[in-house]
Amino acid sequence: MRKLMMNGIDIANDLLAFAQELVRINSYSGQEEQVAKVIASKMGTLGFDEVKIDRYGNVLGRVGDGEKIILFDSHTDTVA
Repeated sequence: MRKLMMNGIDIANDLLAFAQELVRINSYSGQEEQVAKVIASKMGTLGFDEVKIDRYGNVLGRVGDGEKIILFDSHTDTVA
């Protein structure tokens, strides 16, 4: 496996383990609560400045408070 460095640490194995954890969670449409909690927890562990799950089940995170904003958008639900 290739090295994936972050702050001088190879996080490739951690990233792979996290992806494996996510795909093991049943997250059919309307049933994403558990996967959202796992994602929010990981974001907190990674040091996000703010992490919350909104009333629709979306996981929202913020790092920093600069003038530039980058948005990542992804689905967490799966199809049976």
